[in-house]
Amino acid sequence: MTGEPPTPDLQSSPDEWQFSDWPETTATAGGGGLLRQILDEVVALRDGAAADRLALAQAISASFAKIETQLTEVRGEVSALRTEVEASNRDVTQAVVDVRGAVEANAPPDLRAQVQDSMTAGRAAIAADVTTEVTRQLDALRDAIPTDEMAKVAREIEALRPILIGPT
Repeated sequence: MTGEPPTPDLQSSPDEWQFSDWPETTATAGGGGLLRQILDEVVALRDGAAADRLALAQAISASFAKIETQLTEVRGEVSALRTEVEASNRDVTQAVVDVRGAVEANAPPDLRAQVQDSMTAGRAAIAADVTTEVTRQLDALRDAIPTDEMAKVAREIEALRPILIGPT
């Protein structure tokens, strides 16, 4: 012997490590009580572990079923949202097309013509204002000039002209 513990055979079958009930005939009346008690405890542990594994597998299966149900609901909600988003995108696209069509249908404003019209209207208003003011001032000036005296002076100048200048 080399002093090393024996290496377990990892390729052995799982049945090799399974414990089963010992037949009653092998137990002697006077001995084996401790060995029997250990064997009973190992069997009880094995049965408890198997029951725990079964309960755990059932709990996991139930959890997976719940998760699958929730995933189905979420998929339905995502599908409904996707449909709503696509409808909204179609509406927005149609609105953009409508706006673009409306913009293209309206001719761009002719700013030059609008400015000229505005200036023409402004000029006409200014001319009317100036004419009104000048007319008022001319009327005041006419009223201030003594036209009768001027007519009299004009007649006198006409009469004196041939005398002063001579015949023309």
